[in-house]
Amino acid sequence: MKDSNLRSMLEFIVPVVQSGRISISLEREHAMSAQFADKHIVVSLDEPRVVRKIVRKVPRELKKISFLQEMSYILADQETRLEVSDKKGLLLGIGSGKHNMFGNLDVKPLRLIKYL
Repeated sequence: MKDSNLRSMLEFIVPVVQSGRISISLEREHAMSAQFADKHIVVSLDEPRVVRKIVRKVPRELKKISFLQEMSYILADQETRLEVSDKKGLLLGIGSGKHNMFGNLDVKPLRLIKYL
């Protein structure tokens, strides 16, 4: 996916999604839920086995660090933060408020592996 396509997609989606909650289930098993508040998106992962089934459908290009970095820069420009967590805590944080060697990206790869 080209950076310009990603930027235009996020610039459209982020202002539209102000608040709300989405739950995703697969075969009647709860996989994850997402909560949207003002410029803050929190995704909570539940059952690793069910999440893996969903993640396998995601194209490889979207799983690369370079894609996550670009998405993080775009979200940071819009002062938006995305957090993905499980029962033990934060797995992935991108967008505004995080700064490290990867940019605005905070990843816990060892804990994230069980969901991939």
